[in-house]
Amino acid sequence: MADTRTVDVGGRSYLLARLNIKALRAVTEGLDALKDNVFEAIDLMVEAVFQSMSRADPAISKDAVESMLDGESVPRVFREVLLFSGLVPVKDPKPGEAKSP
Repeated sequence: MADTRTVDVGGRSYLLARLNIKALRAVTEGLDALKDNVFEAIDLMVEAVFQSMSRADPAISKDAVESMLDGESVPRVFREVLLFSGLVPVKDPKPGEAKSP
């Protein structure tokens, strides 16, 4: 089994796996969409979350992922996927702040 991390969405826990190079490439190529079009940004974030969750649990469907995510959780879980996959560096916290996983 791939190295996984747990994320809570809608009161349930789900497994995330690191994105493979193909998925990371698609995410990095689509990051420009995050600036210009909110719907394209949501699609990109959902796709990345789906790719991560489906690597950890091949039985999960994209429809199930879209149904569990909401406006608060999609950017939070997307960031977790990027952090876990090594695409976003973990920064040292300022004094008094909690450290990112």
